[in-house]
Amino acid sequence: MGAVKLIINSDISTDYSKDNEKLLKNFGIPFKISNDKLFFISMNEVEFSTSDINGNDFIIDMLSDIPKFYLGGTFSNFNDNVKKALLQVFGEIQLSVNLINSSDGESDWLNLQLNNDLTIEYSLESDEEGYENEDEEEDLQDEYEVAELVSTAEISSEKNTTVTDIDGNSYNLVEIDTQLWISKNLNISKYRNGDEIPQVQDAAEWAVLTTGAWCYYENKEENGITYGKLYNWFAVNDPRGLAPEGFHIPSDEEWNCLTEYLGGENVAGGKMKEKGKVHWAEPNKKANNTTGFTGLPGGYCNYEGTFWCLGEIGRWWSSSDDETEGMSISLNSDNGIALVYYFDKTSGFSVRCLKD
Repeated sequence: MGAVKLIINSDISTDYSKDNEKLLKNFGIPFKISNDKLFFISMNEVEFSTSDINGNDFIIDMLSDIPKFYLGGTFSNFNDNVKKALLQVFGEIQLSVNLINSSDGESDWLNLQLNNDLTIEYSLESDEEGYENEDEEEDLQDEYEVAELVSTAEISSEKNTTVTDIDGNSYNLVEIDTQLWISKNLNISKYRNGDEIPQVQDAAEWAVLTTGAWCYYENKEENGITYGKLYNWFAVNDPRGLAPEGFHIPSDEEWNCLTEYLGGENVAGGKMKEKGKVHWAEPNKKANNTTGFTGLPGGYCNYEGTFWCLGEIGRWWSSSDDETEGMSISLNSDNGIALVYYFDKTSGFSVRCLKD
């Protein structure tokens, strides 16, 4: 087999500091400084051949070889010290690499994540249905000539960019295009002015509400630790303010800006969903979380006060509505779609906030 070229071309940035600059220099990690930001420059061409990867299956062995060089560098040591340096400066790093088939132009995705525990996760996913087993991956061994990085997420570490709500809950922030989102579901029990938001656990009472309320999925507090609270639309749009100071609940237009930036509703969902099966049920198709949005399947409470689809569906309110229903966006384990739809305002959905 001839050499195969992997082209990595992207920037990841964080707030500038002398200590971070020194750390990157010590380990030879390429960077630049612009507008009080440190940019990790990952512009590199790496050539693989059968002798480089020591195996017969190009795709699988390419994946297993990735941890041996740091992103944007050369075939130097991707050791624990380099991983720690990258994590200290940039937080968790997530990348998606588009594998371009030189014969027919079709593409697949290589997803790579450097985690806080220094582990590296990677997976291969088809633009169509994904790979169900290794045999399908082996069939691709001679098809790929070029792999090009086409998207990346700027994921800020907690020490650099967080917001705290009135209850003292802290949320990391993630920048996606020009928008700054909280990267987990809201878990607040008070409006911005300090007034309590009622917790309603009775299904019959929930179904007839016309004022703000919240609940945990199946009224179990432990679900709130992972998935946050479920709010009806009336809480979302209460004039006392549900979002932390300086933030707001996204409008229909702002959700649409996000999905359009990600390539449209049909593909945006995969880029917004948390990867893997820790929280999402099978099959969690298309999930690569390249945005850092880390959408979780918190399920929902319907207009009758009945709970549905924990692990399978995540739904988030918009501030927009028509006369009887509120607009929401939905992610599903079965596909990579970000579905925009209107639901009864008494429904209980998750909430994300956007910086003003």
